[in-house]
Amino acid sequence: MVPSDEALPSVLAVNDAGRPALDPDDFDVILFMGARIRSLNIFEPELRRFQQPEAFTSQAVFAQTCADWLRRQRFYGVARAFAKTTGCDILVAPSTFLAEGSAPQKGPEYTLAQKPNREGVDRIWTALEQAAAEDGITLIRQPPETCGDGCTSKPEYSRRAADDTIDPVHRNPAYGALILERALCALASRQGREHVPAG
Repeated sequence: MVPSDEALPSVLAVNDAGRPALDPDDFDVILFMGARIRSLNIFEPELRRFQQPEAFTSQAVFAQTCADWLRRQRFYGVARAFAKTTGCDILVAPSTFLAEGSAPQKGPEYTLAQKPNREGVDRIWTALEQAAAEDGITLIRQPPETCGDGCTSKPEYSRRAADDTIDPVHRNPAYGALILERALCALASRQGREHVPAG
């Protein structure tokens, strides 16, 4: 992965190793976390469809819809290319649902996502995991203990802005630790061994 000339200063500003590009062959494992893979953008329309009997689709069509959505996400495409061309393990943890009470989730278009059918939520995650597995990628779903009543994230896993308001999009180190633990468990499972949780 090579940044454009315009993006290079930003990349170097957050990369203390001074690495100007990302070569997957330099690593054993790469975890794409967030990566602008906005989960709610597939959950909301599919949950809406589940509640409309006249909009019934077969399991095959549903699975293909979820797979197509995932593969259209730009940085998932990078992860997919890495998985095809290197021997390192590739994991993807999509962006979380927005924080509870954040403004974008107050519109009528999110009504169903606020009180979703839990079976439907699990069905969508499973379809995304299966699509990723077909691409040689381990997809890590948002841990259920971090989710609110609907397709939302609990505030305690949110980052605080400078004015102490809740950042609706970004998560804090506690959330990052949960994802890292799940990534390590997934890697241990793939390698046929048991992961012993830290702490």
